[in-house]
Amino acid sequence: DQPPAAITIGIRPEHLTDIGDDGSAIHVTCQTVEHLGSVTYLHARLSDETEITAEVRNARDVRPGDSVKLAIDPARLFAFGAAGQRL
Repeated sequence: DQPPAAITIGIRPEHLTDIGDDGSAIHVTCQTVEHLGSVTYLHARLSDETEITAEVRNARDVRPGDSVKLAIDPARLFAFGAAGQRL
């Protein structure tokens, strides 16, 4: 048997939704927070140190160092093969 090929999962910052509580939520720690009018960009890290950027609304009180939950819509995920091709 061959081991499964490595894949990378990607999602656009605008497809992560404001702080969610359902089963698709991921926990992140904010590193940098950019409040830009009606949207806020959260530059954060997952527990495995993977960096992620989220574009959210209603996050005016989030500060660097805060732990937040972000909801992911699985239909918005992209998968890429080991050579970078979209699957």
